[in-house]
Amino acid sequence: MKSPRRPRSLLTLGLVLGGVALGVFYALTPPPVATSPVATATERAGFAPPPSASAPAAPAPANSSVHREIPLPPPDPAVHAALGALLTDLKKGPIERSALLARLKALKASIHALPPDVAAATLIAWLDAGADAPTGLGFQVGAEGVMDESPTFRTALLDLLGQTDPVASLAYSQDLLAAKPGPEEYALALRNLAWLNPDGAQTALIRQSFLASLNDPALAAHPSAGFLESFDVAVAVANVDLVRALLAHQSPLRDNEALSRTTFIALDRIMLRTPEAILAAFAADPNFLADQPNWRASLLARLDPTNPAHVEQLRNYLLNTPHAENELSYFASIYPLANFFEGNRLVTDWETVNPAQTIPERDAAARTLMDGLLADPALRGVAPSIETIRLRLNPPANPSSPPPPAVAL
Repeated sequence: MKSPRRPRSLLTLGLVLGGVALGVFYALTPPPVATSPVATATERAGFAPPPSASAPAAPAPANSSVHREIPLPPPDPAVHAALGALLTDLKKGPIERSALLARLKALKASIHALPPDVAAATLIAWLDAGADAPTGLGFQVGAEGVMDESPTFRTALLDLLGQTDPVASLAYSQDLLAAKPGPEEYALALRNLAWLNPDGAQTALIRQSFLASLNDPALAAHPSAGFLESFDVAVAVANVDLVRALLAHQSPLRDNEALSRTTFIALDRIMLRTPEAILAAFAADPNFLADQPNWRASLLARLDPTNPAHVEQLRNYLLNTPHAENELSYFASIYPLANFFEGNRLVTDWETVNPAQTIPERDAAARTLMDGLLADPALRGVAPSIETIRLRLNPPANPSSPPPPAVAL
């Protein structure tokens, strides 16, 4: 697919990298605990993995008059030829997996060894040509959102472009989204924009573009790996309108297991990263997630017992929300929830427990909160659930239990 060319920008951009997880959630099973969070590029103050620089932007179809042509540095002849040889071989038929991965690894090293503007020009030259071929690989996200596997020649190039020159990557990705590519290219274009959004200048476009893909019935009916991975972009730029769109989107598609699971994971991670977006939707609608009561219980089990606004939302949930059968029993079995989904993600990093509050400290705060709620006459009707939480967090001592073994230091 060809994309329209844009004028060169003088914007200087940073990069935020992360990974995406598409874990498995079942309504009555809390998510697994993440034990080894990944440091982001921002934390390392890097533009991983290659250095940043200014470079030309993306190409256009021959009949496009939307954007003027601009000079591009010449592609690197050797790398350009190596990419062409790979495309030719892919068109002939499948390449043995280990041999293909070795070739892609070598090409990636060659791209990263070039000056960023030359690397971008080399990749854009082939992207502009519009030729493509399947690789036989999956859409597999690696550390910090860099692809471990790419399903087509073009997606491999788009992944590399996002790692080379920020100006070229930004401009090309903006125009590729406008050209409405397939879901895998769409996901990588969204990722590239999200990587290059430290000042929020691209947030509106990212949200608009994600919602456009979300509302594509063909993508929803047969969600590809790239489409599902793109939900991490929603986590990165979440607000209450986007949350409402996710909720409206999932309701008629509950029988689509992959899409439903991915939607829940996105909402759960938004609750961890941008809880005000979830809570604003809940506060505005007492029937929030009435069709998915265990989702609602899981999301609200993330409420922080030390945050007054969260405590008020908890009282609202216990007192004013019409609860489905067994919903409060499930909520009482997991609050306060501090488990996380693991995995590499396109944009965001892994969640961790609040570094200013350990899990035992949060549990202690929740016990104190339950004591206070039990004393509230207005909550008498849900007192059994409150008592269940309090006892679970502070179980009575069992005199018959042996003392814990000593730990050698």
